[in-house]
Amino acid sequence: MNEIALPQNAAWISALVLAGIVACVAAWVRVALLLVRGEAPFPYEPRRPVPWRFGDVAAILLVYLIPPLAGLALGLAGLEPGRTAPDVKARPEELGVSHPVLDLLASGPGTATLLFCVFVVVVVAPVVEEFLFRLVLQGWLERIERHGLRHRGLRRKIYGAMPILVTAVLFASLHFRTVQPKLDPARVIDMLSQVAVWNLVVLGLGVALLRLRSGATLADLGLQPQRILPDIGLGLTTFFAIAPPIYFLQAVLHYFLSDFFAPDPITLVFFAVALGLLYFRTHRITAPVALHVALNGTSLLIAWLAGG
Repeated sequence: MNEIALPQNAAWISALVLAGIVACVAAWVRVALLLVRGEAPFPYEPRRPVPWRFGDVAAILLVYLIPPLAGLALGLAGLEPGRTAPDVKARPEELGVSHPVLDLLASGPGTATLLFCVFVVVVVAPVVEEFLFRLVLQGWLERIERHGLRHRGLRRKIYGAMPILVTAVLFASLHFRTVQPKLDPARVIDMLSQVAVWNLVVLGLGVALLRLRSGATLADLGLQPQRILPDIGLGLTTFFAIAPPIYFLQAVLHYFLSDFFAPDPITLVFFAVALGLLYFRTHRITAPVALHVALNGTSLLIAWLAGG
């Protein structure tokens, strides 16, 4: 068991929870004050439509989905290594819907393994997922929606809703898990290694494709160096505002649904809507990445504190 998770440290852990609640209240007070003054919490910043088209989006997402699609095919064929269909003879403690990384942290990993988990879950995953879902997919859907507003008379009051919601649902659906036998730690580490390498490959290929084939600029890729620090602050403020409600909802849903499937996709829809709103309002990727990093990092920290 982690020393920090011992009973005598419960007061310290409670203080962290209280700090999160205070930060949440402070964030919403700040939002309320801005609204009272007639200011938007984060003003809408338009930009030109992204230059990439359906073929570019499809190619990048297809490359990203090769591993899970291959795993699904192997699983249907009964050849998937590691986790298989639930074993009716398995002990209850050997089954669960928790994420394999959380199971790994609960096993009391060493420092090197912990740092590797941080690198994959807190650094690689948020950057790659925000690039794929917010920048590439939502950016292209905004282009499609703008065309519809211009040529088909769609209502401007719902501008942005379709790209944000479609992307949020697709993002959340990829995190669906049913009750499965838990993986051994070595298998989880191997899986994380493969995920990290493949995600970085997808990121590199995706950026190269958008730059070379579509002529995407730095602004098209959601980057403005002079706005990085303010955008990080915006992402963290959003995290403080939404994290406590999201964790509370996750806990309630886990209590009722964990015997059947992981409730992650339900809570992640709301989280992904927040990510999508940040991108839609700023058209930069830094704020969504900062929010995503904060949530993944906090979830990892909570799992490590409670592990043992």
